Amino acid sequence: MKFGICTLALGLLLSTPAWAGETTRTFTGQNGKTTTSTTSTTRDPENNTLNRATITTYPNGQTSSTNSNYRYNGSGSYSGDVTHTNRNGETGNYKVEGQRTRTNGTVTNTGTITGANGNQGTYSNNRTCASGECTFNRSATNANGQTRQVNGDATRTGKGSYSGNATVTGRNGNVRSGTFTRSR
Repeated sequence: MKFGICTLALGLLLSTPAWAGETTRTFTGQNGKTTTSTTSTTRDPENNTLNRATITTYPNGQTSSTNSNYRYNGSGSYSGDVTHTNRNGETGNYKVEGQRTRTNGTVTNTGTITGANGNQGTYSNNRTCASGECTFNRSATNANGQTRQVNGDATRTGKGSYSGNATVTGRNGNVRSGTFTRSR
C-alpha cells in the first residue's frame, strides 16, 4: 500500500463526468525538473462507467502507470478497481470506494483505497472554482498513517486548460513547490 495511493488520489480528483479524451498535466519543480502525466479517459454514461489510463514520466525518465475502472452507483458514490505500476516496476491492485459531490463550483471527492493485503488508505480532494480562478487541496494517507498533501491555485487559460502553483508535502515531510499546466 506504500506506493500508488498518491497517484490514485490525484487521478480521482481529476475525474470529469460525461467527458472522453486526453488530458496532459506538467509539473515543474523549483529545481526546474519536470514531471508529465498523460491521462486517457472514456466515460460511458449509459452504463455509469469511467475508464482511465495514466502514464507519468519523471525527470529521470522512469515511468509509472495507473489503469482504473470505476462504476458510479448513484448519489455521487462510486467504486472501482485500480492497477498501479510504480516507477520501480512494482505492481499493486486496489479497490476504491468513494463519494464525489459538486455544489456551486466546489467539488469534493473522498474515499478509501484497499490493497490486495487488506491494508487501507484514505484520500480527500477539494477544489473550488469561480470566475476562472481555482484553489485546491488534496491529501492521501497510507495504511502506516503517513500523509502526502498537495495545495495550490490555478487560473483558467482556455477551455479545459489551467496553469498555477502547487506545494507538495511528502510523506517524509519534505516540501516541494513548483508550477503546473493542465490541458486537454
